[in-house]
Amino acid sequence: MTSDLAGVPGRARQLPNSGGPFGPVEALADDIASAVDAVGPPEPGAHHGRLVIALSGPVTERAQDAAGPARSASHLARLVAGRLPGVTCPVDVVNDAKAAALAEYHALAVRGGTVAYVKSDAGVAGALIVNGRVFHGSHGLAGELGHIPVSLDGPVCRCGATGCLTTYVSTRAVLEEAGLGGSASPHQASAALTELDHRLRAGEPVALAALNRAGHALGAALQSLTGVTDPDHVVLGGRLADWLPWLRPGIDARLAPRRGAFPAFSPAVTPGTSVPTRPSTVRSPPDVNTSSPTRPPYRRERDGGRAGAVVGGGSGPAFLSPSAGRRRK
Repeated sequence: MTSDLAGVPGRARQLPNSGGPFGPVEALADDIASAVDAVGPPEPGAHHGRLVIALSGPVTERAQDAAGPARSASHLARLVAGRLPGVTCPVDVVNDAKAAALAEYHALAVRGGTVAYVKSDAGVAGALIVNGRVFHGSHGLAGELGHIPVSLDGPVCRCGATGCLTTYVSTRAVLEEAGLGGSASPHQASAALTELDHRLRAGEPVALAALNRAGHALGAALQSLTGVTDPDHVVLGGRLADWLPWLRPGIDARLAPRRGAFPAFSPAVTPGTSVPTRPSTVRSPPDVNTSSPTRPPYRRERDGGRAGAVVGGGSGPAFLSPSAGRRRK
């Protein structure tokens, strides 16, 4: 997708990720380059200001961590740049959840403090914004709640542990609990989610129970999160924002004891205001800067007709480094 610096989207194309979310990085670079080529050149009078690749798979700047599903941001940026000789703008590799978290921070119009962001789609991802900056931790996984345990004897997670939050609040987990199956294909998942929405609004007991279970699990995770990070706000994105009316009772039930004991230190839990991110889709932040305390990831002002192209893909928790971009020479 192309977008101007006011966030107004332009042309867009969607292509499959042929190598899968954790396939060879070369195949991923090929797919990204193909997506950019499919979008086409900038409109007359405009030029590319930045190419942002928003991944929801693990991304790191440390070479020793780039193994298995983890991606090296600088390596992927070089591979993509080498496949796009006509694109001379900077190439950034960012984490979609952390970019969304920064957008939500600015949408809240707060200054300072801590904001936690949690989203659910195929998996569960999250981020922490501390005093206007993305807090990464030692390996870029700070704020990632998907694999925080909420039950000692819960379902087995694909990470090998048991009772991870993602086994309760990912779309697959909720659909299975609601009796709508795992929905293997994106088309099936979309149809199942639409059906779930209908059932929730109709008050269907099994659907309501599935969201109540997910709400209790999310509330347990937020108990741990608030105890460690003490956020002022918790913003829910992706499907969690859509489901919040049905998640709220379970969340509140889990947080009630702490709110009763420490009412001044209980964070507000609110739905996000930005467009929910979806794996393997195109996203539109034309300029993402996670190291600036004042610049939002979506610039509001227009700037001489410059345009940004944004490509997203992958699945699972991810890592964003402020040094993840690489400028073409």
